[in-house]
Amino acid sequence: PIDASAPILSPPASQSVIPGQSVSFSVLAGSATPPTYQWQAGAVGSGVYTNLADGGQISGATSNVLTISDATTNWALDYVVVVANTRGSVTSSPPATLTMQYLPVIITAPASQGAVAGQTV
Repeated sequence: PIDASAPILSPPASQSVIPGQSVSFSVLAGSATPPTYQWQAGAVGSGVYTNLADGGQISGATSNVLTISDATTNWALDYVVVVANTRGSVTSSPPATLTMQYLPVIITAPASQGAVAGQTV
């Protein structure tokens, strides 16, 4: 039997991206009636979330797949989704965290050196 309150069968998973890449979070919910979705975001670890809306870098704020295009450090947040149907709602838990991965940067390149055979360089 399917739970009346649209249970979350597969919650969104945490992700890690390089700044500038797109990222998607998805959820799978079971419901006897078509569920609705509302994605929310908040500071990592805060437990406080705000509804997201489509526009700019966000699409799918009210669908089962949330996409953030051209992700930047501003989007390194916790994400949850509220899944509802006519009988109730449930919020995904734990939150899915978006982490930025930065490519290594060479600060100082190695310098060329000359040495006599047998010397330490």
